[in-house]
Amino acid sequence: MTVDFRNNNMERLLREGDAKCRFTAGGKIYVEEAQLVAYPFTQNRDPNLINTIHCKSPRWQLDSDNSEQAQLDVSLNGQQWFGNYAFTFDKEMHIHRDVPMAGPNNQNASAVKFMGAGYRLKARTPSIKWGLQVTEAMNISSIKEYTYTHDAFLDTIKGTQNLKAYESEAARWPRVDTPLGENQQIEVADLDQKLNDG
Repeated sequence: MTVDFRNNNMERLLREGDAKCRFTAGGKIYVEEAQLVAYPFTQNRDPNLINTIHCKSPRWQLDSDNSEQAQLDVSLNGQQWFGNYAFTFDKEMHIHRDVPMAGPNNQNASAVKFMGAGYRLKARTPSIKWGLQVTEAMNISSIKEYTYTHDAFLDTIKGTQNLKAYESEAARWPRVDTPLGENQQIEVADLDQKLNDG
């Protein structure tokens, strides 16, 4: 949230302050550490550029299935609170897998599928942030649900077809276990002959 810090000694505030964020709903209260930062982000570390308080939302146990309204307050000393901002906790999103897990670093974008739970694609337009880069929003109608079978997932990995062919070929040969006695060895020539004879 944007804050006007003019007329404050920012070096002293950063040194002696104790910035916190408090989330409250009903009888639930969560207090989290806050950060005083300059936004938009730059490499300039001048404390006089600080203009925002960043809050990290806690893991929230929802009282309903979809979302819950909470009150957000901030403090610079951990004691005096201000704000009374409205904050909505949504159902937690879980990403189980992304396919592919890597792609080329060039101008040709890779299509990536995310498998998980808690998405609310009907309610909003999805977008994804990769480090500091945000992808363009996709039209919801172009997103299709897709669940990989185990074999379909393996087919996305380079070399899987060769491995399957090898496994299929190896499965045609009967397994033969040769028990060895104490201090007994199999000569390599004998082993080669056995393999060639089948």
